[in-house]
Amino acid sequence: MSLPAMPHDALFRALVSNPKRAAALLSDYLPPKIASLVDREHPPVQLEGSFIDERAARTQCDALFELRLRTGNPVRIYALLEHKSRPDAATPLQLTGYMLRIWRKELEDTGAPGSGCLTPILPIVFRHGPGKWTAPLSLAEMIAIPEGLEEMVLGFGYTLHELGDIEPRELSREPDVLAGLLALALVHVGVLSRERLDLITAGLLDDSDLTPHLSRYASDHYRITP
Repeated sequence: MSLPAMPHDALFRALVSNPKRAAALLSDYLPPKIASLVDREHPPVQLEGSFIDERAARTQCDALFELRLRTGNPVRIYALLEHKSRPDAATPLQLTGYMLRIWRKELEDTGAPGSGCLTPILPIVFRHGPGKWTAPLSLAEMIAIPEGLEEMVLGFGYTLHELGDIEPRELSREPDVLAGLLALALVHVGVLSRERLDLITAGLLDDSDLTPHLSRYASDHYRITP
């Protein structure tokens, strides 16, 4: 293994490159509740690959391990050495970026895009700079969440609307919006009936700037006569 140019990085890499030392480090520094779930019979395996941005490569060092839980499920530990001169308020966002890169690589390697296939990642930061760390400890702490939005924002979910499952006239009360959404919803039905075409164009004003877009979309994607 080639050692990083920075002495802090070199020492940290040497520390975690040995499986026995890595196991001790993770055992000591994982949250106790999580540590109790780890299968001690399977030592941590360090995975190849660095997920540090080029701009940050000279100031940080990372290591990625895979552990087995007692249930048999895998879990990954992302260990990051920080030696910044002061607390970085963007650290949670930075870690999230690294985790996304790890998950994208996992999808590329496995070719399994289905739900529930990504391995959980638990980030741990080891920081040895001066002073106290006052930066947020989670991405949630960085987000100003108005009351009532907590569940969706903290779950990092999204709202899904299946246009094909909505009754055509219920797509929107605004004619232009209804026309556009309906045109998209019906694009897979094949031949477009006069009734459906009338429904798409119903209510559109003569000077609507959406009309030429709908005309082009219809001529490109629908089997209809001039």
